[in-house]
Amino acid sequence: MKTENELRTIVRDYLNGGITKEELANMFDLEKCEMCGEYNLSEDLRDTEGMVNGGIGYVCESCINDMN
Repeated sequence: MKTENELRTIVRDYLNGGITKEELANMFDLEKCEMCGEYNLSEDLRDTEGMVNGGIGYVCESCINDMN
């Protein structure tokens, strides 16, 4: 678990362009929904590879509902 000061440093570096959005997402185990492009907690995304009408990767719950 990161301390408050470590988190503040990360946010500062992001705001000042020292780290990219993708790097920030990786630091906090966030993934981008393959359909809408919004970042979500990795555990909140569902893998659609095994779905009959899926096969596009990790998708958020909102997009899963739109697929049905």
